[in-house]
Amino acid sequence: MSSRYTYKPLTEPDAIRLIEIKPASGSAEIHCSLTHTTLSQCDNRDIFGNYTALSYVWGSPDKVKTIFVDGESLAITANLFSALIDLRDDTRSLWLWVDAICINQINYGEKAQQIQMMGGIYAGARHTIIYLGPREVESRETQCLASLAMAQKIDHGWNADVVESIARSEWFTRVWIFQELVFSIDPWVQCGRARVKWEVFCAALRSTHARANIVNSMKAARDEHLDQTEREVNPYDKSSWGKGLDRGA
Repeated sequence: MSSRYTYKPLTEPDAIRLIEIKPASGSAEIHCSLTHTTLSQCDNRDIFGNYTALSYVWGSPDKVKTIFVDGESLAITANLFSALIDLRDDTRSLWLWVDAICINQINYGEKAQQIQMMGGIYAGARHTIIYLGPREVESRETQCLASLAMAQKIDHGWNADVVESIARSEWFTRVWIFQELVFSIDPWVQCGRARVKWEVFCAALRSTHARANIVNSMKAARDEHLDQTEREVNPYDKSSWGKGLDRGA
């Protein structure tokens, strides 16, 4: 039986951890490793060496699953477990930044420091995956996102209702998670294993005239942030990140 994973301390001022998800298929156990790096070493223009950030709802702390980090066990929420299953590839490793794993959750000093860095962490990621939860391959949500990814536009038949249903996911109600979107360079929306670019999903949702105000405000805030960061010397210095907000279950 494996022992419980023990975190090694972060030593550099801008240090972060990245998790490497080992390739596997189906419901096989999740095996991964944690690596220390720094934000200054990460470059989101590097298509080979960069990482993907995950934006998701933690889910109930009472529903946990076990993954294996460097051969040792680590408990995570069931929703995060589903995200890792849906994101991992059969043959290739995937580098991710995931708050619940990459931050030592029982080290409150480290948590406070990493929260202050999260603007830079999401801005430094090559992509951000907005994970809305597990879905079967045959589900309407999965088929809808797959269709959007291929056609880049909505089919005003059954897809319109499904797009609106997707927009009612819990992720859209969380203020903390909204900040993760604002800082993301290239966000994608994912249900199950199907994903589509955020901009394509927003265009489809606006065409249904449902929840348009929410999505328009999200898009406007993100566009404003991207315009602002082009003018800033250091766009990663966001001292107000996360203040007064609850990451939530």
